[in-house]
Amino acid sequence: MIELDKKLPEDTVKKFGRDLAQGLYYLHANGVVYCDLKPSNILINEYNTLKFCDFGLARKLSDLQAAAQGKGDDSMDIKGDKKSGTPYYMAPELFTDDGVHSFQSDCWALGCVLFEMATGRPPFAAQGLSDLISQI
Repeated sequence: MIELDKKLPEDTVKKFGRDLAQGLYYLHANGVVYCDLKPSNILINEYNTLKFCDFGLARKLSDLQAAAQGKGDDSMDIKGDKKSGTPYYMAPELFTDDGVHSFQSDCWALGCVLFEMATGRPPFAAQGLSDLISQI
């Protein structure tokens, strides 16, 4: 939808923002960190309601906390994928050595997605990863 319309009307961004915030609230209330919020992981149904898809990077908060303390379940390899995600939507702390996804990093990504809906472009863009990280 963003690719077709470039930027969305403010009322649409507000409605979509409410849908996404409600979805994140539900996940967070159930102890789940989404970890990969970006436009391509959002579906829209016939009622113009947004839904999350691709929960491949989603983690239980308790697993992320254990990983941050070095007590992660080896079978999940959480410590190894803690930086997974799409750099344009990743919170600044995720680019540090001890950064771990959190409710706050999901909220950062939500802000980036809303910015892109409103303007038609991501809030940060650069030629290379190091330039992108310094902007973020």
